[in-house]
Amino acid sequence: MQKIINVVIAVAVSFFLVKACNRQMEINSWEDTKAQIASYEIEEYSESKKYKSRDGKTKTKWEDEFRVNFTYTYTIDGIAYSGKFSVDDLDTQREIDGVLRRNPTGKSVRIKYDPNNPSDNVYKS
Repeated sequence: MQKIINVVIAVAVSFFLVKACNRQMEINSWEDTKAQIASYEIEEYSESKKYKSRDGKTKTKWEDEFRVNFTYTYTIDGIAYSGKFSVDDLDTQREIDGVLRRNPTGKSVRIKYDPNNPSDNVYKS
């Protein structure tokens, strides 16, 4: 029974890896264009971190983190489109300020888009 479970897990993992590789190869063939950062939103979330206490027990600590979600816009053949990218795992206001300084509203960024479906796009970091 354990062998069957291991085979099923291996097949599932292989399927997802192949799918991810195919998607990346597809994106690599897409067109490049410029987009402009239109807006951003700062989101707060909690993330669990495991650590060992002095007595050797594994404990979980919850830490507040921040994410900056950016929206960008671009035009293909006179039609406006938009996309999003995020910067995660920010711990301090200083880190947030640095991300916002490097990505101000109006900044030009490079994206890739599917020429057969221009609304399908990916931010190039």
